[in-house]
Formats: sequence, C-alpha cells, structure tokens
Amino acid sequence: MSNEKYDRQLRLWGHAGQMALAESHVVVLGATATAVEMLKNMILPGLGFFTLVDGSFVDADTLGNNYFVELSDYAVRKPLSEVLVKRLCELNPHSSGTACVQSCVEWSDSFISSTSGGRDFVGRFPTLIVTTPRLPAAHLRRLADHLKSAPLRNIPLMYVQTCGLSGIIQIQDRERLVVHAEPKQEMRVADLRLFNPFPELRSWLDAHDPRDEVLYRTDPAGYGHLPWIAMIYHALQCLRCDKENAEFIPCSKADYDTLRTAVSSLPYLSDRPPDGVHEAMENCRMILNRPMCLSESLEQLLRDPRANGHFIDWSGGFPVSGVPPITWAVLYGINRFIAENNGVPPFCGFVPDINTTTQWYRELRSIYNNKMEDDCCVVQGYAMEAINASNVMGGKFTSDTAASTALLVGEKTGLETEVSALTRSLVQNIWTLQLTTFSPSLDIDSHELLQRESFERYLSDCVDASEQFTVMLYAALLGARCFEEMFGRWPGLLDSLNGRVHYGDKDDTLLWMSDGEELIRIVGERILNESGRSDKVVDECLMRKACMEVARCGCGEPFPTAGVMGAAAAQECIKLLQHRRVPIQRPLVFDGYRSCFWVAEAQ
Repeated sequence: MSNEKYDRQLRLWGHAGQMALAESHVVVLGATATAVEMLKNMILPGLGFFTLVDGSFVDADTLGNNYFVELSDYAVRKPLSEVLVKRLCELNPHSSGTACVQSCVEWSDSFISSTSGGRDFVGRFPTLIVTTPRLPAAHLRRLADHLKSAPLRNIPLMYVQTCGLSGIIQIQDRERLVVHAEPKQEMRVADLRLFNPFPELRSWLDAHDPRDEVLYRTDPAGYGHLPWIAMIYHALQCLRCDKENAEFIPCSKADYDTLRTAVSSLPYLSDRPPDGVHEAMENCRMILNRPMCLSESLEQLLRDPRANGHFIDWSGGFPVSGVPPITWAVLYGINRFIAENNGVPPFCGFVPDINTTTQWYRELRSIYNNKMEDDCCVVQGYAMEAINASNVMGGKFTSDTAASTALLVGEKTGLETEVSALTRSLVQNIWTLQLTTFSPSLDIDSHELLQRESFERYLSDCVDASEQFTVMLYAALLGARCFEEMFGRWPGLLDSLNGRVHYGDKDDTLLWMSDGEELIRIVGERILNESGRSDKVVDECLMRKACMEVARCGCGEPFPTAGVMGAAAAQECIKLLQHRRVPIQRPLVFDGYRSCFWVAEAQ
C-alpha cells in the first residue's frame, strides 16, 4: 500500500480501514450510469477488486450519459461491461476489475445455485453486492432472501437507482455493531473522572494544588501552566467542605454555576492566575459528569439479552447475525464491569488537548492510559469467564479469523489474543458503539413494502408542499417496482428484457402517460384511500405529479443526477466494507428538484 498515494484516505479511516477497502470485492449487477459513477468513487480511494455484470452492448443511450464510453466502442458494438471495466481500471492500477458479459438474472441465479447447500462459490467471494434496475424485482427478492437466510458469510446487499431527477438507495444487511463511528475530534467524549477520580489520578491532582505554596516556590513558571482539570478538582473539594458533603457531585446548571464561582474564588498565589483558570471556567459543564450519563445507543446495546450472558443460548443452530458471539462476550464483560463499579464504564483512554506543560501532560496521559489498560484487563477476564462457561468448543463459537480457527483445534492462546484486541477496540470506542439494523429488507414484496411504509406520518411531519413532494417521489419509486412486477417493464419504457432497457419511439408520449395513470392508481390505493389526513386534495395533486415524473423519466439517468447518486452510494459502500461509521439504515431518497436527500425514518 502506498502511503503517499493514499495519504488523505489514511488520515480519514486509518491503515485498517484502507486495508479493508483494498481486500474487498464488490459485485455490481447492471452497468448503469449511476453504478459506474459509484465504482469510480470507490476505485480512486483504493477498492481492491470489483466485478461488473451486464450482458448488453454499447448503444446510443450509453453514449449519452457515460463518460467512460467512446464513439468507437459504439461503432463495433463492444460489450458494455468489458469497455467500462477496462476504462475504470485505468483510474487506479491497484484496483482489479472483471467484466462478466451475461445478464444480471443469469449471474444471480448462478450465484444462488453455487452457494446453496453448503457448496463453495467458484472465484473470489463477494464482500458486497450492488444491484440496479437491470435486475428485475422478482429476482432481486430471490437474491435478497438467499443472502438474508443462507448460512454463508455475511454479504450486504445494496439497491441503487436513478430515475430522472430522483433516486433511491436501500441497504439490506444483518445487524452490525459499528465500533469505529469516528466522530469529529471536537465531538469526542472526554471522560476525565474528575468527580470520583481513581487512586492514581487523585494522587496526581492532590500533588498539583493551586493553593500549594511549595509548588509555587519550586516552579513559579510551571505554576502558571497548571492544567484546568486540577482547578476544577480542587474547587470541587472546597465546595464539598462548604456543603459538608464529601459525595457532592454537580448535577444541575445551578450546581455548575456554583462550581464555576468556586474556580474563580480559589486563592491563587501568583499575581496573575494560572492559564488553566479560564479553561476551567469554560469546561464547567454537564459533560464533566460523563461516566454517569451513558449514551442512549450504548444503554440500548447493553440492554440486549446477548450482552447479559445469553449470547450462546440459541435454539436453531448458528444464528443469522452480523455480530459474532465473541463480540457479545466482550460486551457482557463491559456490562459486568459497569454493574460492579456503580454504573461507571471502563475508561476509554481518550485525553483531549490540555493547556499545560509537556511534562505534566505526559504524566496525565500515562495515568489515564494505565487506567484504560487495567480496565481492559478486567473486561477481558469477564469475557473469558463467559466464554469458558459457555462450553463453545463444539464449533458454534466461530468467526472468519485465524484466531477462531485456532480455537477449533484447542489452542486457547489465539482466542485470548483475539478477545484482548477486541476488548481494547470496544473499550476505546465505548461512547460511540452503536448496534445498527436495516429495514425494510429487499426481499419484501413490492406491494407489501408499499403497504408497510408510514406515508401518512411522513406527510404529517413535512413543513411544506415541497417536502411532501419528496415523500411522494419515494412512494412513486416504490410503486414503479410494483408496476415492473405486474407488467414486466419499468413505467415509461416499451420493454424490459432481462433487465436491459429498450425505449420506444421518442415521439410517442402516449406510453408514459398511460403508464403514469396506472402508477397513480397503484400508489393512490395505498396513500389516498387509507389516509386519514384532511389535505387529500393536496396529497393527490402531489402524488399525480410525482408518479407522472417517474413515468416520464422512464428509468432515464441524466448524468448530473447519476453523479450525485453514485457518490452517495460509494460513500455507503465504503462504510459497509470497512465497518467504520454508521451507514444508512433506511431508504435514502434523492430529490433533485430540491437538491436534497431524505431518509424515510422508521416508526
């Protein structure tokens, strides 16, 4: 891997994230303009392998919206996938592509057949599969159901489509634990334990008292750089003495105002108060009491029965889950640690920049780092106890790593190493851990999906008609899938054979108009007939407009829209491949009429 070539990416997601991208294999079903833009935005950062499946040849429509196709390719009617793979690979010599000149339906059926019944897949196993409208809805459901229920390695499935000035991205995946959410530096949680410091930190803070005359006489210059955490700690001790309550912890705004006053009232020995005083005043906020305020996502994760020692109690064999049992064992260890330490979680190890001397900052970093290591050892011990007690040597407790393979042959050392590394990772990122689930699945029937979605609530949450039109675009795109299943073609197109688009006479507007009316009927049965909203006239007008737009565009992909959708899809693909940052968990709709994205939030 070239550190110079990928310098920006390495700063964004680190060496591990870059290696995950370089080792990934993405299969794309359908050489649409959006899919090609998506691949471009993954190949440039260093995607390792990709396969482009499409049985069509270069035609006039492709020349109109794809910059990777030339007129000479059209003259000799070259296979579209071969042309695109050749040009895409020229973008990055570290990326290897394969062209599969066959229909998306044939590839899907072959993949399902070759991975059913425990058979091995011939070739490089895909890490992610991306589908487009070139794979008909019925075959998409079959592939999605296979990936969802088959006892094979977890393969996320993404559906991406551009239709005129609108588009949709939808992801199906098993639940996953996002460990590396990687928030911005200023958003990271600083859990400094000032109100109930552990013994080593308490000793250091007691030795750096702004009221200490010996410290002032010994190092008057250093005294001016006492860290702000020492100011707050000693101000709190003064407050506790005044209140005659050694356990006092500020909880309200009034308490923090009082603490701020105590900081400013400390009897500083120098003519000018230390630099940390101003910093301490700014940091007298509720976030100081972070150990007693677990995030909602963390609390929800730790309430999961599998994080309470039930991670191995399965009734139907190996569970279809994206989170391996060893992870739940470590989460059980974290849960037990919190329970045995009065609700205080293990220390994450993050220490923000502090205005102080280099020596004192190093001392603080060392103290906090040792605390994290000690807490990790305790959590790891709890996790190993749970693993040993669960008697999982029979083969249930497996993952795709070499350490788990060692476990199967009885080598405990490999497992302990894996648990140690996982424990450290989870503890370091404890404040941003998030268990994500994806819905709706792509194996749901199009009509059923149209019935399930809460369009009435979506419309009620909108502040104006333009936002409501975005909701109607989502309904129209779902309705178009129903149309495709009913008639075997996309609304506005003359024919759709094996997922390849064939347009009719350009002057014939009767087709898309009649298809638009049929699409209005499909969507209207769901939205208007079952809606209890009072603005039905407005809803019907917006719905007709959205349905007619989808039918008029006929699955066409203007390049500007395809570029936007391709960039958004590539971003979500990279999240799925690297297991870093939180991917979208609900359908993402692009409204080019307002130039915005909208997520169909769950109920």
